[in-house]
Amino acid sequence: MMQILNKILMLFLFFFFFVTCGDTQTKVLTADRGELKISPTEFSQETIYSLNGEWDFYWKEIVLPENLHSISKDSKETDPKRQIILLPSDWSKSGYPSKGYASFHLHINLPENQKNLALSLPPIYSASKIYINGSPILELGKFGLNEETSQPEIHKTIILLKDKEEVLDILIQVSNFHHLKAGLLSPILLGNRDTLTRTNNKMIGLDLIQFGALCMIGINYIIFFIFRRDNRATLYFGLLCLFMGMRTLTINDRWILDYFSGLNFLSLVRMEFFFSFLSCYFFILFTSSFFGDLFSERLKNFFSYSFLACIPPIFLFQFERYIYTVYIAEVLIPLAVLYIYYVIYSGIKKRKIGAKYFAIGYFFFSIVVALGILKLIGIINLPFLGNYGLFVFLFFQLLILSKKSAREMISSTKIGKKLKIHKLQLEKEVKERTLDLQNAKKKLESINHFTHLINSLSDLNEIFNRISNYFNENFNIEESWLFIPDERNKFLIPRMGFRKGGISEDQMEKLLSKKLPLNASGGSIVKAFQRKKNLFMNRWKEIKNNTDREIVELLSINSFLIIPLESKNLPTGVLLFLNRDNKLVLSRKEIDEISRLCSQISGVIDTAHLLQQVNRINGEIDYLNHFSKLINASNNLDEIFQFAVEKLKDKVNANIFLLQLIDRKTNELYYRCGSFPEQITDKSIPEYFSRRLPIEEGVGSYFVTISRRKTLYIKDLSKTSPEDFSPFDTKLIQDFHLTSVFQLPLLIRNDVIGIIHINQLGGIETLSKPEIKFIESFCEQLALAVNNSVLFEETEKERQQAEKLLLNILPKDVALELKTKGYAEPVNFESVSVLFTDFKGFTSIAEQLSPKKLVEELDQCFSYFDALMERFNLEKLKTIGDSYMCAGGIPKVNSTHAIDCILAALEIQSMMNQMKEIKESTGTPYWELRLGIHSGPIVAGVIGEKKFAYDVWGDTVNTASRMESSGTPGRINISGSTYNLVKRLFECEHRGKIQAKNKGEIDMYYVNRILPEFSSDERGKKPNADFWKMYANPDSMNFTVS
Repeated sequence: MMQILNKILMLFLFFFFFVTCGDTQTKVLTADRGELKISPTEFSQETIYSLNGEWDFYWKEIVLPENLHSISKDSKETDPKRQIILLPSDWSKSGYPSKGYASFHLHINLPENQKNLALSLPPIYSASKIYINGSPILELGKFGLNEETSQPEIHKTIILLKDKEEVLDILIQVSNFHHLKAGLLSPILLGNRDTLTRTNNKMIGLDLIQFGALCMIGINYIIFFIFRRDNRATLYFGLLCLFMGMRTLTINDRWILDYFSGLNFLSLVRMEFFFSFLSCYFFILFTSSFFGDLFSERLKNFFSYSFLACIPPIFLFQFERYIYTVYIAEVLIPLAVLYIYYVIYSGIKKRKIGAKYFAIGYFFFSIVVALGILKLIGIINLPFLGNYGLFVFLFFQLLILSKKSAREMISSTKIGKKLKIHKLQLEKEVKERTLDLQNAKKKLESINHFTHLINSLSDLNEIFNRISNYFNENFNIEESWLFIPDERNKFLIPRMGFRKGGISEDQMEKLLSKKLPLNASGGSIVKAFQRKKNLFMNRWKEIKNNTDREIVELLSINSFLIIPLESKNLPTGVLLFLNRDNKLVLSRKEIDEISRLCSQISGVIDTAHLLQQVNRINGEIDYLNHFSKLINASNNLDEIFQFAVEKLKDKVNANIFLLQLIDRKTNELYYRCGSFPEQITDKSIPEYFSRRLPIEEGVGSYFVTISRRKTLYIKDLSKTSPEDFSPFDTKLIQDFHLTSVFQLPLLIRNDVIGIIHINQLGGIETLSKPEIKFIESFCEQLALAVNNSVLFEETEKERQQAEKLLLNILPKDVALELKTKGYAEPVNFESVSVLFTDFKGFTSIAEQLSPKKLVEELDQCFSYFDALMERFNLEKLKTIGDSYMCAGGIPKVNSTHAIDCILAALEIQSMMNQMKEIKESTGTPYWELRLGIHSGPIVAGVIGEKKFAYDVWGDTVNTASRMESSGTPGRINISGSTYNLVKRLFECEHRGKIQAKNKGEIDMYYVNRILPEFSSDERGKKPNADFWKMYANPDSMNFTVS
């Protein structure tokens, strides 16, 4: 009974290791200074992503979501409180105290329209509060600023995310005043919520499997001790497995907290420590009982009582106190491990039964124990592996127990065997007398049944296997081979082979590649085929024919029988029967019987062979039709080529595929796609793709292929003069050690559009005519797809260029409307700010410059202005000579257009003043700039049919122009309406009412700087964080437009 249970448990162990060997793989995404952008191309719902890398870290700072949202990226980089920390890690490893609190932050840009996403949070040490996109999501334990206000809770959890979120802002506040470790020691995972949940459930399942297995094994050993009390080691080992199994539920992700609401974290940790020390205690007792006197009684008491002494503090003190018992375990366990190794060595030396098995299992168990100690110290971060080591240890304990049980049962088994032998001898005598009568009947029935069965089959492989198996069972023929003439009737080709137990791949490959010429050099097999006579030889005298010698050496033939196959009095093939190990002993009667059977089935074999050829041809036609549909469904040439390569690899033994296309403009061949074997280094591949080969008269193998418009197949390069090859051919042959050339032209209406090279590193095997014909048909389909793909790529490039030109002229939204509708509706904007600039003294300075220098100077200024327009969300409208015009608040409406215009004007003013100082220091004159801004309503729209232009109209435009012309060089002149929009943020100087051309008197202001309380520099040119807070909430400034 005990042996049956042990076998069941051993099978369960193998099943457990098989289940636990698989794991969901994750892809690591590395954040850069608190930012992580995930592009659509690298994101997949099928993958789990680990959010590692550089996170924002605020030590002893309670960072709130609103604090982060109000800080710009530039301000964040200069924030002195912000640090960078690599996750996952223990923050104490980065130089911070383990006790304290901190905030972690990561900003992620997700691909658009993502659904069903979730975050898997690892155990966080030791209390945490999580915010997602500014909203509080979860609090584990109680986050606090000291030991009194915080409460630990450490376990894994999954957070479901909202669908179609393009931004994921993760803020985690962590406090640790109770644990020896601190922070996030494992990565946060991002992925599909079903995948994460499935992975989490799998880990729960593995924990339950370990729990169930260990408890079942423990109970098994305890029951075994109850029935056999002479061995206390089984009791201690059973209790060890039982407590280790219970400990499984309290460690790692601590998922049990999610299923038992009445169980809190602190209680679970007490259970973990309690079961851990009890497991150590019973392991010492088990080892001591197993080795007996070899284990010192004093040391046994020292170790066992020391582990027991660690248990009372667990129930007498709080978590932050009794956790220090870990330090005691870190000292006791290594000492115990080393001493047990000494005891095992003594046991092996004294040849104690089971000591070697114990040593092997203990070796693995001690490794995971060492890893567990390193995990406690904080040197490594791994899940708890103790149970895995225990399972290995348990396996060898089962072997020890089985070995002991087996020895005890040997003596009783011997008596039973003797009785069985006597009984079998009597039964054998009875059977032998009846078998002789039955064999004759069965043989006749078997032959009739076999002949009927063979004639009902159509598959040649099945027919041959049935025949070979029949001859093996009835005539002890170990191996059979079928030879069939080739299509041109010049060679006998091995078609298939059979051997009881299988033929080695090497022998099968070598013989199937061999061709026997249908002449005198073909050997004995060909002679029997041509004469249509059987040939039997059970011993060799002297082998004169080279073909016979090669086959005998290849198959290690001891003896053989050759039976020719005939159909309509014509030879159709040969069956070769042979033995390797034992001589083939056949009587004349048996040979005649085999020959008669072969003559009956020769017609079936011939018909099946022809049917197989027809099916092969039909299959190739269906394959090509299916391939054509698949490749024509895509316009991506790289995808089409890689798909074609994979399909070709199924049909031909090759690993080098190169696609060259013809550039009609230059009459050159260039490389477009390639597939190389793994042995080829990445350094040599780009050189091929950079080559362009001129198609010249008589140069290179590719010229031959293009000019003939036919497949070029050179089987043996050694027979070809090197002078016939181009330098490129020579390089290709040398780089890939080629022994042959196989090139096919890609034809469209009998016009070559490219070449595909197919070969094998070190040389491709000889290709048959059917194989070459199939590949040619394959490339005919591929040529159509390649041509369509090339045309699509050229069309797509022209379309992208046209779209790029349109976006350079018009705003994106306006261009989209124009493309969609064919026209763009004029739009009335109620509040817009228009900015004009103009150079003073431009004409006089321009006369001193060459045209080229003048254009360079203007381009330098206006290019800088263009960059500022993008930076401050302004729309450039046009330049007229030395005048530059732009507007804010169009085509997208916003409330900060006046602020944006002035910020841009301040940047322009600083740049122009700086350039003027530089030029004047070198004695070169430089112009000054007037800037004018006015705010009010305008009408915007697109004018023109062939040359589009986006422009604005209205009195606001005219007034903005007067602001510029009425201004002072080097200063920013704004109207009263603009002043009312920005006066809370900028220091302005009232000029009074100024006479403007055709406008009468207008209230005007100079903008001097940003107000000191909103500026980060003394000159008042750069906004600070408070400025951007006001900017983010313009309604709070009570702007009014006069």
